[in-house]
Amino acid sequence: MTRNAGISFLSGNFMLACLLSSMLCGRPAHAAESPLTFGIFPYQSHQQLISIFFPLRNYLQQEIGQHLTIVTAPDFKNFRDRTRDGEYDIVFTAPHFARLAELDSGFQRVAITRYRTQSVIVVPKDSPVRQLSGLRGKTLAVPPAEAIVNMLAQELFRSRGMQSGRDFKLKEYENMQNAMFAPLLGDSDAGVSGFSPLSGFEQRDKLRVIAKSAAVPGLVIMAHPRVSKSTIAKLRKALFRFGETEQGREYFASTHHEAWLPVDDATMRGLDPYVRQARN
Repeated sequence: MTRNAGISFLSGNFMLACLLSSMLCGRPAHAAESPLTFGIFPYQSHQQLISIFFPLRNYLQQEIGQHLTIVTAPDFKNFRDRTRDGEYDIVFTAPHFARLAELDSGFQRVAITRYRTQSVIVVPKDSPVRQLSGLRGKTLAVPPAEAIVNMLAQELFRSRGMQSGRDFKLKEYENMQNAMFAPLLGDSDAGVSGFSPLSGFEQRDKLRVIAKSAAVPGLVIMAHPRVSKSTIAKLRKALFRFGETEQGREYFASTHHEAWLPVDDATMRGLDPYVRQARN
């Protein structure tokens, strides 16, 4: 499997942009406590993350009365490790990374999307490939091996009697957006993404979905053990009513995350098979 860095900004530039935005937006009214670091899972390009999460960040910091500083990491593995090392107070993260953070680092559950994570296999609209079997001998662009949509895609291929390395070649990219661009640029025959990133992809009309994986729990917000119970309660209250606001309706329309819900034990336990892979 080869790795392709694709197109993105350095995380340092992203953090600089976030800092500038923080200065422009100002602190929330009555903010008295220290700022909280809001770590965003780098499943999209840094430009996309800014566009998606600044409205949510601005809403949350007003509701909890505490400043939130958005940061991310250059790749999935670094984000996982920085979460483990306590660099983030709050994280928006993939479901298996959320479970890993809970088991290994004592992170506290805040909320989960109603949207369920699903891997989709896409090809250019004019591609002759109509089903997975048509990818034998072809190249598949994928996000990093740590991505749950990558794991789900591999499960899907195995269920059809196909295996990477033997039946098709994997070409790894640093995020889902770049994995979707690859077949359009002729760098691969197909790409792997999640449904939510695909729905927000600027050139989605040039792609065609040929297969979907089974669905697993959606994206999760977790809090580091140092975050107070009162702050977590405020976050939950704000997130659960986010859909009632104009910002929330716009956010859910653009991300397809649908709603924020409580996180139960059965949901988290069901992610344990993927946690074992995420630790590698």
